[in-house]
Amino acid sequence: MKMKKHSYRTQSIASVKLETLQAQISGQRLVVSIDVAKADFVAALMTEDHQVQALVKWHHPEETPSFFQLVSEKLLWSSLEVAMEPSGTYGDPLRSWFNRHGYAVFRVSPKRCHDAAEVYDGVPSLHDPKAATLIARLHLDGLSERWPEPDPIHRLLRAKINTLELFDDAFYRNLNRLEGQLGRYWPELTVPMALTSVTLLELLSAFGSPAQVAAQADQARALMRRVGRVWLSDETIEQVIQSASATVGRPCLAVECASLQRLAAETRRAQQSAKTAEQAVIDAGLQQPSIQAMAPVLGKRTAVVLGCLLGPPE
Repeated sequence: MKMKKHSYRTQSIASVKLETLQAQISGQRLVVSIDVAKADFVAALMTEDHQVQALVKWHHPEETPSFFQLVSEKLLWSSLEVAMEPSGTYGDPLRSWFNRHGYAVFRVSPKRCHDAAEVYDGVPSLHDPKAATLIARLHLDGLSERWPEPDPIHRLLRAKINTLELFDDAFYRNLNRLEGQLGRYWPELTVPMALTSVTLLELLSAFGSPAQVAAQADQARALMRRVGRVWLSDETIEQVIQSASATVGRPCLAVECASLQRLAAETRRAQQSAKTAEQAVIDAGLQQPSIQAMAPVLGKRTAVVLGCLLGPPE
């Protein structure tokens, strides 16, 4: 059986022949399926008989108001549904606009769209006009789900998680840099202390190099006792002091010592900010009964993140 060939000729929103399109769509159920990109959007206008009446392209955000006006005011449909893939954040303004104006928005799985590419026209490739066409067909075939706007609680948690991820990312990036620098200048330090240790970060912030720790051993001991408190043994402290005197690492120049101090201080600052942000996420999330119920099994942070990303477990 020979597979039917399909044409994916698009037209800019400025060149749409409105009267012709109105005649094709008038009084029919219309699905507007949108292939989201950073700037170059494509929408398939498909009627219930699975016929593409137009493939419209426009530049976002400059021409997006014209697109809204076209589909909501100028086409004489009997009902309008919008279908999209959940790809990144670039489509969120359109999703929000249609939801806020009372139009039903549906989500189509990107995997379903990808899997259907070759089935549809015998060609496995997937480009923007074809993707928009497939999204519309999948929706009409019942392979989509409603995609309402997130509620204020979900948005609050998402914003707090974004802040936590920002500081977590900075912390682990700087931690990786610090690990590399210690491998050069003081490889023995991470034997008695974990790289993430608050005491290690405070020690490096204050002294920078092993030579400075060895030269100011009493001050270094006092700092480690103050920061580590009862959780840091005298034996560990003496291991650090001894390693500072006998390290096989490259001796630091003054500027290298200052750079290590600055890097350790930034790592510690990000660690503190991440801890504060994590507590804010947990405090907000545990106000929700469903998340509160999951916390003893999954842990508080995991329960909040899952509740935010996936929705209520019920």
